[in-house]
Amino acid sequence: MGCWQDPTSGFSTNDSSSTSLMARHGLLGHKASLIVDEAALTAVQSTFLMGEFESLHLRVKEIDDGDNIGIMRHSCTNREESHTIHDPSVVRAKGCGKRLKFSKEKVMSKGNRQCGICGQNGHDKRMCSKRNERLVVDEYLFEYQYVLFSYC
Repeated sequence: MGCWQDPTSGFSTNDSSSTSLMARHGLLGHKASLIVDEAALTAVQSTFLMGEFESLHLRVKEIDDGDNIGIMRHSCTNREESHTIHDPSVVRAKGCGKRLKFSKEKVMSKGNRQCGICGQNGHDKRMCSKRNERLVVDEYLFEYQYVLFSYC
């Protein structure tokens, strides 16, 4: 085996079996991508290259030099593990308005309001009759005190 040098990048390597799998894969991929880039320019070159790739693929399958890497690659492809990627859950966009509710939904969502002053259901402390009565009494006392102090 000899030394191979890429004329476009100036990258060279020894073409021996001692190089790592990743290095061989990188070199083959780089060379293949250069060929594909040139052949993709016309339809005739593309169809020719597809035929050549198929014949090369068959020839490479026939070659068996007794390396364990081929056995390892074969055992890795037989695994039934599959990693599935699902679409993310749909999220409402920021600033998107709320959906319109029907009147029945509004009533059901409010539930029974309980007053904090009298403890009855159906109203809250803003609309409580006892609170309003107390406010009237307090206003009367305030006016009465104002009248008393103004004469003193």
